[in-house]
Amino acid sequence: MVNLDAVKKSAPKKSSSGKTHPVLPDDDGILAAHVANVVKLREEIESLEASLEQSGGELKSVAQTHFFRTCNGTDTLPSAYVATSEDDEGNVDKVQIQIKNQYYPINTSAKGADERIAAIKKITGETYAELFRQSFKIEIDGDAVPASAAQRFVNALVGVCNLFCHQPSDEDATAHSEAMEDIESILMLHDYPAAEVLTAKESVLPRKSFHTERHHKLTAEQNLQLNKHLPVATTLKTKGVK
Repeated sequence: MVNLDAVKKSAPKKSSSGKTHPVLPDDDGILAAHVANVVKLREEIESLEASLEQSGGELKSVAQTHFFRTCNGTDTLPSAYVATSEDDEGNVDKVQIQIKNQYYPINTSAKGADERIAAIKKITGETYAELFRQSFKIEIDGDAVPASAAQRFVNALVGVCNLFCHQPSDEDATAHSEAMEDIESILMLHDYPAAEVLTAKESVLPRKSFHTERHHKLTAEQNLQLNKHLPVATTLKTKGVK
């Protein structure tokens, strides 16, 4: 686990506060008619979207439950299921529920992240480190770097990144390790005040093998519980379904 305490964490963006704006003139009432129509249609769309979300959510939930219960202990993982509906005239509607090998990382700075990660650790127990890993990104505020030192800063940064990210051969391993120690020793010669140049974003995300390995390392019930805190990406397809 990489310790990022030395780097300021990036905070989630805050929504802007509401503002008042001037009203458009509408002497002939045309804008008023359009406003009424837009509001009415928007309400109808929102009602349809809510109904679609409810039915779609039920389809996804049933498909996910079936997926975790039937795939336990196997490597044969279907990427989709089909649900059908037939009317009195024999016309059949089909919806494909796609279950993807896709999971969204958990930003450790986001609200509720600590609770989610704690729950995941409780469910996975000793297998947590085998299924999940740390990920981080460090962003540099170029405007915070003095213009007089900007180019030297960029050149030095590229050099340090190349050095520390290089994977040396067995023959070069000792020399490479000594080079990294030299850089670290130079940086420790002076105790400079902390510069507000870097921000870090830390995340927890599944390992590449997670989608398959979870069915071997966890029970079906554990996977169902885990899905509440880290849902598998599930989408609906209604066109061209066979």
